[in-house]
Amino acid sequence: GRRMGRGDASVMVELSEPFPENLLPRLFAWLKHLIKAPMLDDFAPQDAQSFVRLMRAGGYRSWAVTVDGEVSGFVSYQPRNAVGGTAWFVFRPEAQKHAEEAVRNVLRQLFIDSDVRRVQFLLMRRGRGLQDSPSIAGILKRMGGKCEGVMLGSTMRGGELMDESVWAISRASFLGGKQDAGISVAVGDGRSGVDRERAGEPEEGADVRTNVA
Repeated sequence: GRRMGRGDASVMVELSEPFPENLLPRLFAWLKHLIKAPMLDDFAPQDAQSFVRLMRAGGYRSWAVTVDGEVSGFVSYQPRNAVGGTAWFVFRPEAQKHAEEAVRNVLRQLFIDSDVRRVQFLLMRRGRGLQDSPSIAGILKRMGGKCEGVMLGSTMRGGELMDESVWAISRASFLGGKQDAGISVAVGDGRSGVDRERAGEPEEGADVRTNVA
């Protein structure tokens, strides 16, 4: 896989594709720690074995975000067709500040190195009339994203109907927005540093069920 890295005076952030399969159980543990952010709906896998089996079925691209040698984030993109698809991401609390940089680098790969023209993110709403996660919305807005609408009662969580907001970033809006500075490219298999990983509560992203099914 291809690995992209960017660092500053104190932190090295590395993006490697694909996300290591042996860390999928740990990724599920990260997701299960999401208490305040309702990412998982009633149709998502409810145990690690089912989650790993679903993720191993493939049909998507994935990236591991490594911060100073520790895998601390996950970014995924599932194509819908040649035009675009759906992405979602999860980060440990210690790496939340690197989420925008990592997702931006993934979008650069999709928009510049391929024919993808649109990437969408589905955010499960906390409830009718409540605002979408301001942290995720802020990241998407800064990359040229827009909320295109709300799918009312499109899924369930805890036996109750939940809404999902559809956010999308087009190639035109992304390339017309703020761009990253220096990005270095290296080669790797996405498996370095896995023995040093520790599970933790991640940053919220988009609905798991919608994007990996």
